[in-house]
Amino acid sequence: MKAQEPAPGANQPPDLPSLCLAITEHAPLPIAMVEGTSDIVRYVNPAFCRLMDRPMEQLVGKPFCELLLEKEACLTLLDCVFRTGTPASHIEQQHSEPHPVFWSYMMWPAIVDERPVGVVIQVTETAQFHEKTLAMNAALMLGSVRQHELAEAAEKLNAQLRAEIAERKQAEERLRESETRVRALFESAEAARLSAEAATRAKDDFLATLSHELRTPLNPALLLATSLADDATLPPNVREDIDVIAKGIALQAQLVDDMLDITRITTGKVRFDLRPIDAHVALRNAYEVVRADARERQIEITLDLAAPHNCIKADAVRVQQIFWNVLKNAVKFTPPGGAITVRTRNPVESGGSFLVEIADTGVGIEPEMIGKVFDSFIQEEHHGAHRFGGVGLGLAITRRLVEAQNGKIRAESAGRNRGTTFHIELPLEPEAALRVAKEVAPPLPSAPLQVARRILLVEDHEQTRATLGQLLKRHGHSVAGVATAAAAREVAAARACDLIATATRSWPSCATRMDCPALP
Repeated sequence: MKAQEPAPGANQPPDLPSLCLAITEHAPLPIAMVEGTSDIVRYVNPAFCRLMDRPMEQLVGKPFCELLLEKEACLTLLDCVFRTGTPASHIEQQHSEPHPVFWSYMMWPAIVDERPVGVVIQVTETAQFHEKTLAMNAALMLGSVRQHELAEAAEKLNAQLRAEIAERKQAEERLRESETRVRALFESAEAARLSAEAATRAKDDFLATLSHELRTPLNPALLLATSLADDATLPPNVREDIDVIAKGIALQAQLVDDMLDITRITTGKVRFDLRPIDAHVALRNAYEVVRADARERQIEITLDLAAPHNCIKADAVRVQQIFWNVLKNAVKFTPPGGAITVRTRNPVESGGSFLVEIADTGVGIEPEMIGKVFDSFIQEEHHGAHRFGGVGLGLAITRRLVEAQNGKIRAESAGRNRGTTFHIELPLEPEAALRVAKEVAPPLPSAPLQVARRILLVEDHEQTRATLGQLLKRHGHSVAGVATAAAAREVAAARACDLIATATRSWPSCATRMDCPALP
């Protein structure tokens, strides 16, 4: 009776890949798979059922040894193949009439996820045994398995390549997105920079225009107030009142001048006439300017000008402004009855510099404010005291003027109510250079102003021009007032003039060409 063949896939083992199962199900050679540890039959293909002349149900789940003639030898070989993973073969001879029958077993391990799960056995029954037949069968089965392994390896490799390609495309897309973001950020930053520069220029232009517009109308008021305060024909109480007005106008003018200075310095519009000057002379001049305010506040100023070398290369006007700013600051922040000391020396460690130290006994500076005192619009709040006036530009201007002349300035203080010392250091110039500068300097006009003069007044602001002309006429001078340099040339060509008075910045070259002295 012929054994019933199982339907393809009916006894599909869970551990065999589908492709391998498809190969064995349709293979013409009998194939079985046994579990590695128990030698229980877990799979047989149709060809094996036909060879054994039994249905699949009678084979699967049975010990494989029940199908063998030489049980011990075959089971030992099965265990060796499972443990070592090395294929092996076994031949049994069944004596029968009229010819003996040879059973050949080709065994190799079943590998799943790189670990053995059993042993695959290919069985051949033949009346005449040939080693070549056995070798051919073994090669055929091993080739099939190898082909399956190669196909699986190729599929894995293809999957890896597809994954790498996809990952590379994603990386390229992320790189393009990153480049787009970086470009957008750069363009945004560049636009912000240009906008900030434009805003800064607009702010500087606005401050310059505003400061000029504020300063210009103060000039005639200050001129009149100063003139009236010095007018001996007025009663003393009136002159004192006018002097208060003059000081208030002068303070406002100084605030506007500070705003103009900081704007010009920031925009690089300040020109420095660097030449050898006597630093002690500049210090004494600055002292003379603040001496009246110090006396009024009962503050004693001591000059200790001990530096043996005091010739520096600097702009005389700007250096005097530096010393005046720091001295004025010391007077402002020193209470009545305090003291200010001005010392000079040539520090050995600096290798050739002029050092000025201006120390006061004033309100001092908190440690956290030391690094900020030279910032624009910065003033320390002093608890329990009023603000000291100003807009916080004096020291900011001073630092910029010092650094523009290759110098250094710093402040030190022991704290609140412990006083402050400012150190101003400027590079020295050889003393011989100062002597040469004095020899080649043009002589100043020596004619007294009391003598009636023919004065050409050049001033573009009408009210200032009218006020200054009125004051000069009061002192007996003949005044011709014009608004521009071109108009001044026409007047000078038509009539003689003794000197030219002007505040117009473009004027000095015109004065030189007309061979007329100019009042500063």
